[in-house]
Amino acid sequence: CSRGTAGYAGVFVLVCTPQLLAAAWSTWRTAARTALCLALFPVAMLVAGLVLGWYDGYWL
Repeated sequence: CSRGTAGYAGVFVLVCTPQLLAAAWSTWRTAARTALCLALFPVAMLVAGLVLGWYDGYWL
């Protein structure tokens, strides 16, 4: 990660938090929770990439 250890940890936490919340507090069956967590990973990474790309001026 080009943001150092603290930046990597921050992105890691922001990407994993939605999965943790979906897995821990959802009352759905295991298969549905697993599918939701698998779907949340690329969504969270896309959001993180867009936000960090915008912040760094990557598309300018």
